[in-house]
Amino acid sequence: MYMYDLSSQFSPVMEIRPSPSSVRRIICSMLFLLVVILRSTNLVLSHQGLVPSPQFPAIFTFGDSVLEAGNNNHLVTLAKANFPPNGIDFPEGATGRFCNGKTILDIICERIGLPHSPPFLDPGTTGTKILRGVNYASGGGGILKETGANFISRLSMSQQITFFRNTSHTISQLLGKRYASILLSRSLFSVGMGNNDYLNNYLLLGSPTRKQFTPEEFKNHLLSTLSSQLREVYDLGARKFMVFSVAPLGCIPSQLALRSSDGSCLDDVNYLTLDFNAGLQNMLTKLNDELPDAKFKYVDVYGPLMQLVSNPSLHGFSTGKVACCGNGRFNGQIPCLISPLGNLCSDRTDFVFWDPFHTSEVANIILANQFYDQFMAGLNLD
Repeated sequence: MYMYDLSSQFSPVMEIRPSPSSVRRIICSMLFLLVVILRSTNLVLSHQGLVPSPQFPAIFTFGDSVLEAGNNNHLVTLAKANFPPNGIDFPEGATGRFCNGKTILDIICERIGLPHSPPFLDPGTTGTKILRGVNYASGGGGILKETGANFISRLSMSQQITFFRNTSHTISQLLGKRYASILLSRSLFSVGMGNNDYLNNYLLLGSPTRKQFTPEEFKNHLLSTLSSQLREVYDLGARKFMVFSVAPLGCIPSQLALRSSDGSCLDDVNYLTLDFNAGLQNMLTKLNDELPDAKFKYVDVYGPLMQLVSNPSLHGFSTGKVACCGNGRFNGQIPCLISPLGNLCSDRTDFVFWDPFHTSEVANIILANQFYDQFMAGLNLD
């Protein structure tokens, strides 16, 4: 298993300059070196089974509400989850996560050995705290800037990249360009985009996008845009990417509530997502071939989630069709809200879905472990 160790990358000799900015950079670099030394110690201890060592120095996340940690709390938007019963099983309560507990990203952070990534827009996400990673994900956000306009404000992939550019600049100020480059090249970049580009753009009733593009044209437009965006993140220093596929959107409660009479998945919607996912795999292969040292790894969300939906009892769930929290058909017509508009289940471990769009914590634990194992399988991180 790959273990993070940067100790060989640094020289013990530093040139100290009298300017305040240089002194500040040197102090921060020394702190960073101290962290490296401590982690190197942890690496030795980890071989003895005593202390786990992080597999990556940091994780930076781009995505939608599936991966969000609270950025939308600071936006004027309809896509918010910073109120109960959201977070009912999370230690800090309703933080803005669209879940009853931990998100898939939270669990992946734990697998890596890192703390949960803080949201970029949180005022406390400053200083050396960003050296362990930052979460830019935003409910309603998509690959395209116009996606999610029905929620008013949200962070598109382009805006999230702009924020990461700010973060990378701050890291360079803290550590110097050399150390910052090493940190970013060794870090993990998780990307989960595309769900909203269908749910809250192309598939919306009366969507102008559907009049402008055929399904094939829209898929190609999404993939071309995402490819350029990933190249931009690469140019900012990222090298290791965990890229999530789009989920089986035709099986989520919000879609079942629209057109399914018996809980059967909407095949036409799932066809769109499968077609996008096939194109995504090809696009990532091309990026790996064209960009030096790039490691873009496709992570299949569709298959594992479809297994939970199709065979919930095999995984300890009572249903894969009805949301735990919501209202209307399949609890999929009204979002998870405070009573009396909301309808909260009595046992959240029985449900694959927490609300009309998002999986429950128990489902996230199952999925995140599968996703991480997919990502690590056969991946040489040396």
